[in-house]
Amino acid sequence: MFPNGPPGVALVALRVVTVALLLVDEIAYRDGPSGFAVIVSSVVAFCLILGALTPYAAIVAAALELLRLQVKPHGDVFHTMVAVVISLSIAALGPGAYSLDCKIFGRHVVSLPSDKDDS
Repeated sequence: MFPNGPPGVALVALRVVTVALLLVDEIAYRDGPSGFAVIVSSVVAFCLILGALTPYAAIVAAALELLRLQVKPHGDVFHTMVAVVISLSIAALGPGAYSLDCKIFGRHVVSLPSDKDDS
């Protein structure tokens, strides 16, 4: 399900904060040799702001933040870990009703089969 109302707005706020962290932290890659990471950060930020492929984009965002610890080992570890936790929270919670994912995939409930025997 894609939550709407206040929970949906909270998910939008989480996505916006994650995008802000990605774009601010992109400076760490500008000092290093990796232009590829800057491009990936920009694509992930674009996906998150629209709510497109949100769980995957959020996992990549968390991975990029962890990679930044390798690029700048003496950087702000607390800031980076907060960004990782927020990104993984978005991946677990999903995009919410105010996202492109909701428009593409619709709101439906997935039911898993029970373990009971039908015999």
